[in-house]
Amino acid sequence: MPRRSSVGCFNLPCIRNECPVKNHLLGPISEDECPVKNNLLDLTAEDLSLITRDFSPEDLIGDTQFGKLYRGKMSGGSDQDKTTKDVAVKIMVGEMRHFDVSYDRLPRLEDELKFLQAPRFRGNLNLVKVIGCCREGRTLGIVYDLNPQDTLHNFIIRDDFKWLQRVKTALALASLLNYLHDGNSSYMLRNFDLAHIAVYQNFTPILFEFGMLVGEGLDN
Repeated sequence: MPRRSSVGCFNLPCIRNECPVKNHLLGPISEDECPVKNNLLDLTAEDLSLITRDFSPEDLIGDTQFGKLYRGKMSGGSDQDKTTKDVAVKIMVGEMRHFDVSYDRLPRLEDELKFLQAPRFRGNLNLVKVIGCCREGRTLGIVYDLNPQDTLHNFIIRDDFKWLQRVKTALALASLLNYLHDGNSSYMLRNFDLAHIAVYQNFTPILFEFGMLVGEGLDN
């Protein structure tokens, strides 16, 4: 079950002790190697507002297919703890970007959490880690352990995105796709969009959103 948090705080074992990351070709992370499962902070709409400075336009990274992605900061869990952590917050909206159709946001959020918390994927270098989520009223959102330079959608048109950096990013994404579609998958990933890929300081790409059909067997 999700764990209730104090406002804007973080205190999650997988943040303080990072799960090990294996090379994609070496297979999935086992339960013993990464024991944290569904241990997410249960956040409120007020929490998300505080983390993002009331969803400041200055903190908006960009639009995604299912929402808006903001930069944010989470403070420590006590008055004595002045630690802050850079995070990203996605707010789910009711209409899909580029499409004049609506979708049910709550099942979409639950599918994403199920996928990213599956033992096979937790700790993967190129998949985002989830810190917590909000399911309060009309506000649905996810907080990621993510502090990128920008999305690949915004980055790819920049003059300072050099050729070797582009090649490194492309190879990492190709390896991720190969890992996610290994022939034994009981799900299908769709809409591999540049706007859904974050680029870190070392040009490591991180997939944080995906259109998908979730199948059975993600708990294995």
